[in-house]
Amino acid sequence: MVSYLPYLLALSLASAAPPEPRATFTLEQSLEVARSRHPRLRSAASVVEASAAQQDVTFSPFLPQLGFTLGYQRTTGNVAPRPGQTFGAVPEPTFDGFNYYSASLTMNQLIWDFGQTLHRWEAAQSTLGAARASLRAVRLEVELGVRVAYVNALAAKALVVVAEENLASEQRHLKQVQAFVAAEARPAVELAKSRALVAAAEAQLIAARGGYDGALSQLRLAMGVSALPGGDPADLPEKPAGDDGDLDALLAKAVKARPELQALALQEEAQRLITDAARGAYWPTFGLTLAVTDAGTELTKLGWNMSAGIGLTWNFYQGGLTAAQVRQAEAVLEGLAANVEAAVHGIRAEIAQILIDLRTARGQLAASEEALAQAREQVRLAEGRYAARVGSVIELADAETARANAATNVVVVRFRMALARVRLIRALGEGVP
Repeated sequence: MVSYLPYLLALSLASAAPPEPRATFTLEQSLEVARSRHPRLRSAASVVEASAAQQDVTFSPFLPQLGFTLGYQRTTGNVAPRPGQTFGAVPEPTFDGFNYYSASLTMNQLIWDFGQTLHRWEAAQSTLGAARASLRAVRLEVELGVRVAYVNALAAKALVVVAEENLASEQRHLKQVQAFVAAEARPAVELAKSRALVAAAEAQLIAARGGYDGALSQLRLAMGVSALPGGDPADLPEKPAGDDGDLDALLAKAVKARPELQALALQEEAQRLITDAARGAYWPTFGLTLAVTDAGTELTKLGWNMSAGIGLTWNFYQGGLTAAQVRQAEAVLEGLAANVEAAVHGIRAEIAQILIDLRTARGQLAASEEALAQAREQVRLAEGRYAARVGSVIELADAETARANAATNVVVVRFRMALARVRLIRALGEGVP
């Protein structure tokens, strides 16, 4: 038996050699990549740009509308008598043709339409604000997806470490069992049992590494890129301050910060203005018209004219169209008001559930860490008993399994708490300017 000690010592020293450190990337780096490259953010930004253009469209009726017309005709000059007109001898119609040239420059200016144009422009301003708030909401969703995927990747990475430690421990025990069996101090069946445990630990490690690769793939998807910055995700910072608290206080904070609520409020305001614009159609529209014309049968002998006028247009009955449009706008407005109320109730329930999850995870984490400490002590005692040849390989395997399960539980609970914290960040509307 003594002849195996140098061999076992060399293996122990080799396994204790520190691995080469790998490059890492942080959560903030992942968020920056997603903010600059995620397709959903680019799509939401295009909606903002379209809303800005629509605002300019609704403002254009306030400005003068200029038009220019240039025309040429080849026409006959026959006299066409009309009822009530007195003519002398009416010439016989002929097919003789004449040139006719015309040019006109016109300007139309809206004076007042009882708020129809004004309210549409104000509604477009509110719609633009809602689009910007929706962009911030999409950014929050993208950041939540990145944070969740990052935490899941860290959890998968930690499970790989647990599986590696379990495999290393089982391999160390295998070497010990081989030495005892070779010295005929233990039955050969224990060697077969130990080899089976090593094989099972190898399978668990392969599965853990596969899970880690899958988690990194999901992180790439959440970031909206085809390649990660490189290396492994770095550990998260310590628990942020103020990640829990009174439900009502957190709800009040969320109501002020959540961009979805801001977007709904602005949509409601835009719809109210659209309703006012629809009511304005009950009344007439006043406009100013200026025109300059130049026309004649010869380019060198054109005659010009100027005109100016104020017009009133009043479509006071269109088969109930205006009344129906007002009712439609009012119904949409009522629906938007209900959506705001429902969103507040949803946020309250979301925050309440997160606080429950945080409290539960804290209690579970303390119990899980204590269970891990006791499982490690059981492994130490089982290893001592086996070395003293009073314990069995089954007892040692059971202790190792309990330690691996306890370590896995600690990882799961710790990262469940981390997930609850990132969900709270999202629920409070934090992290988005």
